[in-house]
Amino acid sequence: MQCHLPDGEGEVCWKVAGTIYNSDGTAPATGHQVRLFTGPLGTGDIRLSIQSDASGNIYTSEAIAFGNGLFPALIHNGDTAFMAEAISDGACNRCHGSSTDRIIIP
Repeated sequence: MQCHLPDGEGEVCWKVAGTIYNSDGTAPATGHQVRLFTGPLGTGDIRLSIQSDASGNIYTSEAIAFGNGLFPALIHNGDTAFMAEAISDGACNRCHGSSTDRIIIP
């Protein structure tokens, strides 16, 4: 997201962005949805719902109120994977793919 910050080179400032990969982690996965909940394990309100594009990317320039943190869920074909910890910003690839495994769907 470095290019898509307010002072970055990208044309749009993304508030949430990342890439979802297939089960072997080598190719982008399509047809997935990411939701941000106010509570853990899909509890509370849904603050954002984003569908992945043909390149496996999710992104939005919509302003998101993270407050004390939001809890991501990845949904595909009726299966849901929840992130255990809350996030305070939408730079998914800041951790996933560097200090944490890529976001992979089995």
